[in-house]
Amino acid sequence: MEAIFHSWLFAYHFIFILMAGCVGLLLVYLMVGGRWGLAAKPVLRAGAATAPWFFLFFLPILLGLHHIYAWSHADHVESLHHKAFYFKPWFFALRSFLYIGYLWWISKKARSLMDHWTPDKPLLYYQTPGALGTLGFVLIMSLVSVDWIMSLDSHWFSTIFGALIIMGSGLSALALIVVSLRWLAPQLGKSLTLPETVSHDIGNLMLGFTMLWTYMSLSQFIIIWSANLPEEVTWYAMRNLGPWRYFTIALFIGQFALPFLLLLARERKRQITRLARVAVFVLAMRVVESIWLSRPTLTQGEFTFYWSDPIALVVALGLWFVIYRYYFRKELAAI
Repeated sequence: MEAIFHSWLFAYHFIFILMAGCVGLLLVYLMVGGRWGLAAKPVLRAGAATAPWFFLFFLPILLGLHHIYAWSHADHVESLHHKAFYFKPWFFALRSFLYIGYLWWISKKARSLMDHWTPDKPLLYYQTPGALGTLGFVLIMSLVSVDWIMSLDSHWFSTIFGALIIMGSGLSALALIVVSLRWLAPQLGKSLTLPETVSHDIGNLMLGFTMLWTYMSLSQFIIIWSANLPEEVTWYAMRNLGPWRYFTIALFIGQFALPFLLLLARERKRQITRLARVAVFVLAMRVVESIWLSRPTLTQGEFTFYWSDPIALVVALGLWFVIYRYYFRKELAAI
């Protein structure tokens, strides 16, 4: 039973990051505009529209709370001291539903503003909600990273971890945009012609998010490793010793080195098919990172894979994709 809940956690994290990334980029587009946003709007709106379903997707996490989080056990609470109240199960559940509720509400607000857009209103009418919503998004995603992932080890902390998760969500959403416009839209009977300049812009954004993710990852690693404090360095020790170190190396190569080199090529970014292949690889590495973030802590550094891992990923991603496809079809029909 424990294996099932551990598997659902990483699968849930992966699909949540996809949805959250769509919400975040939708708010950014509302704030700054741009040709890339016009092309990506159907994908971002469809991805953001899946937010309310995460109330349902989160229920297995609550059901398996005692199998996932050590702080949910009474004998562990004594070691938390001033953190004890924050990690009460009922408070954790309340915060989690508030996080999902905010993403649902702000995405509805953003889509409503787009639906009722009129040229006679000043740009600030649309940019202000986008800017304020983005600030709220950053705060919510930072808290999400603390509650759902960082708290797997209730004594570990990192001030840059939230930004790392936000960069990962943006990269995931950009990859989803490319894959959806290249392959899913034609399957739904709507072949969208993406200008080379727009494809190039999205490719540049993917390159930028890749570099930001790498910068933050290395910054976190260097600061924690050089300080060599037991409550901090243990988190990395579990991921740099034993078989998990190969996952760490794979993430460095697969989430930075290869995408960075591939996305430097101008022609690859201007050809949507070639860019889509890079996007698929990026999404695959995002799955690897979701496992890497949670599993070593849950198994205390032991290299463990469960039979339920592929099943949880297929079920979670399959359910989310069916819902996303439904909303994406509606968005395409409205064009």
